[in-house]
Amino acid sequence: MPLDKQLSEKISKANNNSLNNKEYETLSSNVDYFVETIQYKDYFENSKFYFIKNAKNKYVGIVQDGGNDLHWYILPHHRGNGYLTNALRETILPHLLIDKVSQCITINEGHISKKMADASEKVALSVGFKKIWDKDHSKIFILNKSEAPLG
Repeated sequence: MPLDKQLSEKISKANNNSLNNKEYETLSSNVDYFVETIQYKDYFENSKFYFIKNAKNKYVGIVQDGGNDLHWYILPHHRGNGYLTNALRETILPHLLIDKVSQCITINEGHISKKMADASEKVALSVGFKKIWDKDHSKIFILNKSEAPLG
């Protein structure tokens, strides 16, 4: 299943209170943090998610912390309202960078549409990421903690 569909389903489950583990940490009025433990054959892995809320307290987006990379998704009818940009700048990136010196993201037009890639790049640049690689419709960005315009 494509990642955007998986993230969309997580948002839906969170809005219906049907995620496996319902222990959230509220980081701000618009972001809840959730760690899900997934069991594979012989090991466990923690997946970390930031759920983005609107003013009506409904989840409209999600950011998955993949360790070296971030994946984000905003429900289509909530795009263009600044939810992701504000949540990243004010809450998510400061939280992520507590124990890291930098954070990378990869934007790949092969996995998402050009329109979505362009929108993601705009968000990344607006919150302080710098493009460090651009080749074959794939771009890598980095945000160094010392240069991050956070908060």
